Amino acid sequence: MKHIKLILILLTISIITIFSCNDKDTTEPGCSPLNIGDETHWRGPFAGNNDTVLYIPDEYAVYWYFVIDRTNNPNQYIQINGNYGNARYMSYNVYDLNSLTSSGSILDKQLIPHCDSYNPFTPGENVNGTSTIYSVNIVPSSINIEIDNQLNFSDNIDKLIVMLRYYVYETDFMAGVPLPIIVGKDPSNNSDVELNFSPDKPSVDVSQFTDQMNDLSKVGNLNSIGFWKTGSNGLLANNDNKYLIGPSIVSSDELAVIRLQPPSFQTDFSIPADVRYWSINIGDNKTLNYNGIKDDDAIVADDGWTYFVFGRDNNDVKAKCDQIKYNFVEWKMPTDTAFFIYRNLVSENFPGNLDNVDSVDTEKPIEGLIEYRADKQIGNYAPRGEKVTVIDFINSK
Repeated sequence: MKHIKLILILLTISIITIFSCNDKDTTEPGCSPLNIGDETHWRGPFAGNNDTVLYIPDEYAVYWYFVIDRTNNPNQYIQINGNYGNARYMSYNVYDLNSLTSSGSILDKQLIPHCDSYNPFTPGENVNGTSTIYSVNIVPSSINIEIDNQLNFSDNIDKLIVMLRYYVYETDFMAGVPLPIIVGKDPSNNSDVELNFSPDKPSVDVSQFTDQMNDLSKVGNLNSIGFWKTGSNGLLANNDNKYLIGPSIVSSDELAVIRLQPPSFQTDFSIPADVRYWSINIGDNKTLNYNGIKDDDAIVADDGWTYFVFGRDNNDVKAKCDQIKYNFVEWKMPTDTAFFIYRNLVSENFPGNLDNVDSVDTEKPIEGLIEYRADKQIGNYAPRGEKVTVIDFINSK
């Protein structure tokens, strides 16, 4: 009987060990089970391919957000427990509801996985199990705590927007995983507290943005399409993303032909590349998006450049594009005025990094803005274009 009892004790210890984290982790509160999958309070989906979604979204991205009113409870912090999404990219940003400017962000590869999990965005690192679970802690800057995946924001923000993004998502708008649970936390004892979710929605004033685009469209000759890095404050811009915008007016008998040297992009996270993701979209002065094309759908021409032809539906134009390996992108907008938007995400040690482009100095006169054009700063990695007539394009050699 003693031998049987000893065997049972050893077996019990073994089972406990198998289903626990390592010795270090078992002493940490973060290794307790996380509540995953409560969708309450998230607003969305706001998909970039929906032409009613504001704030110049990307055609291949989806956005989810919630708003917290901190007025009466400024000393709480927010914990978000979820599964890494099945996507090319994911991140969290925090914004002031009044300014719609990012106060900070945390990127997928920066998220330390829960103790018995791994991060699929960092292959071979932090592999502690088969689960893909994380916990993000969104903390006012005045609260002095040390905690994994901490995203701080200014105490001056009374109404805080928390936004989750997925780019090139798989399965569905939730990237094939449940939406994360949102938990209020008391920093003094780490207990759960009730959060005050606000019904308020972001409201954008696009007049300043539109005025700037109208000015830029006048720089250079009438047929050229230049791209600039502009201020994106007030447009819920992604802190990890940089934007180049090329404004133009293209009539129904014209085409916009835009080209760039395409960067390499990352679909296998274990293989280095110039950027995580890039795309070109076409939107309007109301910050709505109407169409776009992403990196792995774009054909590269024989000369190593990638060409995009934006125009109204035309079988002869499409046939010409097929012949010369250009990418046709249909003009689905109800207006002739377009803002072409180029993005690249999470670039490292890449000469075409959009951090290497100076933002437009809005105090300069129009004639002084040509020096800020992106192709004058990062060369062939920057998009640039011109307007041509449909007839001339079809008949070109």
